[in-house]
Amino acid sequence: MNVRNELPSLNEAFPWKLTTWNCIAAWLQDLGHGIARCGRTVAASGVDCRKVQVPICFVADAANVSVEGKVNMVGQFEEIRALGFPVRHPQLAMWLQLLAEPFDIGREAALEVRLVDADGQQILSVTRAITPPPPPIPDAWPVKLNVIVWVQDVVFPTAGAYEFRILLDAEDKARATLTVRQVQ
Repeated sequence: MNVRNELPSLNEAFPWKLTTWNCIAAWLQDLGHGIARCGRTVAASGVDCRKVQVPICFVADAANVSVEGKVNMVGQFEEIRALGFPVRHPQLAMWLQLLAEPFDIGREAALEVRLVDADGQQILSVTRAITPPPPPIPDAWPVKLNVIVWVQDVVFPTAGAYEFRILLDAEDKARATLTVRQVQ
């Protein structure tokens, strides 16, 4: 049975499930051939269905996620102004929205937020483990995870461009730029 040949009828009936059906079909085909190809991109959807995606990342003064799953951000910014250097920023929060597909559920991933300068030199790194839960509603794919990462006492040695790099299992997933300027 060729599962991929049956996809058009499923996609016509359930167009919002295109990514999920493509991922399941690829997984079933891999099982049929006895091949485990984790991380392969499904060409029909263009989505890497076996790895968590990070479509949103913001830097703010503070952030939290309510019981209802709503994200509350205070003071989202992309620039810091300082009178002199080095300058210390006492606290900031990063809001990351992660999208997980069926293959990601229950699989622990290492989340790392790295701050690097314009030369790519690492200033700091914050790591934590994440494990995507099942969807709150059956078949509600992808599962959206709102993650807040707190960063304390960041020291910026000079004015210039900085970048937060978001990595999952050591794979670069997203970036947020931050400019630090000297003011007179």
